[in-house]
Amino acid sequence: MAREVLDKYRELNLLYNVSAKLEADLDVLEVAGLVIDQASKLITANRGALILLNQTTGLLETIATFGEGYDRNTTLKPGEGIVGSIFTSGQAEIVNHVSSDPRFIPPRHPVSSLICAPLKTKEGTIGAVVMSSEVPVEYTAADLKLFTALASQAGPAIERAILYKTLEEKVKQRTKQLHQRALQLETLYQVGQALSMTLDLDEVLNLILEHLARIVPYDRAAIFLEHQGNLEVAAARGFPDQVEIGQLRIAVREDALFNQVFQQQQPLAIADVVEWPGWQNFENLPLARSWLGLPLVRLTQVIGMLSLVRVTPSPFGEDELTLAATFAGQAAIALQNARLYDKITRFSHELEEMVRERTIALQEAYDKLDRLDRTKTDFINIASHELRTPVTVLKGYSQMLLKDPAIQANDAHYEQIGQIYQGTLRLHEIVDSMLDVAKIDSRALRLYPEPLSMTGLLELLVARLSPTLAERKLKVVIEDLTALPPLEADQDALRKVFYHLLTNAIKYTPDSGQITISGRCLTGEPDSLEIIIADTGIGIDPQFHELIFAKFYQTGELALHSTGKTKFKGAGPGLGLAIVRGIVEAHNGRVWVESQGYDEQSYPGSQFHVVLPLTRPAAKAAVALPTSVAMV
Repeated sequence: MAREVLDKYRELNLLYNVSAKLEADLDVLEVAGLVIDQASKLITANRGALILLNQTTGLLETIATFGEGYDRNTTLKPGEGIVGSIFTSGQAEIVNHVSSDPRFIPPRHPVSSLICAPLKTKEGTIGAVVMSSEVPVEYTAADLKLFTALASQAGPAIERAILYKTLEEKVKQRTKQLHQRALQLETLYQVGQALSMTLDLDEVLNLILEHLARIVPYDRAAIFLEHQGNLEVAAARGFPDQVEIGQLRIAVREDALFNQVFQQQQPLAIADVVEWPGWQNFENLPLARSWLGLPLVRLTQVIGMLSLVRVTPSPFGEDELTLAATFAGQAAIALQNARLYDKITRFSHELEEMVRERTIALQEAYDKLDRLDRTKTDFINIASHELRTPVTVLKGYSQMLLKDPAIQANDAHYEQIGQIYQGTLRLHEIVDSMLDVAKIDSRALRLYPEPLSMTGLLELLVARLSPTLAERKLKVVIEDLTALPPLEADQDALRKVFYHLLTNAIKYTPDSGQITISGRCLTGEPDSLEIIIADTGIGIDPQFHELIFAKFYQTGELALHSTGKTKFKGAGPGLGLAIVRGIVEAHNGRVWVESQGYDEQSYPGSQFHVVLPLTRPAAKAAVALPTSVAMV
């Protein structure tokens, strides 16, 4: 009796220890090994095995053994043999004489007796544990009860270990996926950075293909850009050396898959192009098997396509598709920016070339005009000197003839000689003007400043022009200029300035009009005075305010040039205002005109402003005068 109690205690203690160990262990193989090891201590046997159902294959596989006779990785169908039958029935059994059991299948090693119990969980039977003996053993019901108790503990423990292993594998797989995803996102970020750092089109194209290979592996890839109804290869990677990339073109037919990518603006993946009807394969290229087409879309417009090829059947996965599509979005932006930059660069180069050519043409035209201007200046200089002597002779002889009593006695002859004399005076004045212009252009005009009263100078000029003013019924008003201080200036030069300004006002003011002369002091650096000659004439169009100071500029018709220098709208050689500006600027002064416009009905008038410094100017030659291109 004491012996039985002791054995019972030992068995219970063993089961308790086994239970504690099974609860702590989560490795399937270790749990299975522990179960077999403890079973060998509970049951008299010289071999044993633990088998589990493989959910994938549906077979019973041996994962742990005891002794010799059972091999790991051997398989058994459910219901096959004694063990397979017990697994299917879910009932533990003792078979003390296996050879007489009809289910018995002779193994490689002799077996006389066995005891087998299924491994059960809440979900069902997941396997079985079996112990056997080569020599006959009479297993008892007590043995079966003890063995079943062990199996009942082993089933849930193995299930937990399987679940843990499954969860662990899932965690590892998910961790790997997350790590891979993080690397891919980092790569995408680096790609975006790299693409944004260059605007060179060729470099961008090559960077796209280079970085794409780090995200989505491929055997060869190409970037196609649409041009005149065809897809042309702009960049390629992984192509054989003998293939001329620039010659590769694909017609975008309505039924072509490339057109499908363009129209739907969505990626298109083909697991095996062999099964795709109408697939176009380039000559001299290894046959494509798996293919991925990615549209390059920018602002709803497809600007190109990425073509990825694998030469073995290896379909592009969903993750690869998502990453590639994201990359294509970045690539499209970089590509569009690079194309715009390339277009701007080419336009800039073309514009630079046009500007260069235009600059050369303008320089040639300027040189030509400069030569013409110098030629005119030389002609004026020569002509004025050549004309001066004969004009002086004509003037002298005509003046002598006017004093001849015989001429004075003949009214007709006297009038004719008088007209000759007036003509020579006019011609002499023109020659003097030509000489003044020649001096200004050649910077040979010399000034001899002396104290000068503007009041006296202007009054003398008005008195000189009084016959003309009376003939034209023009009124000249000289406002009070007594407050104007004297200035240091060349008297003869300024006399010419205001003579030309007054005769200009007379010419463009209608009969019975008015000319007003006013002045004021200006303070500044340096102190100056301003003389204003205003008329009630026809005015000057604002677009000609600067042009009228160019030599030879004329607003009148050629037929009017012989009508006299003071007749209304009578024209001259176009030198007067040019001389005015040249002399004024030689005095370090300024001259300009103000007028609301040209109108022969309302007569808006003009105001010529002359500003001269009060102090004696430093020695300065007159600046060369521009030549009008509108001389008539």
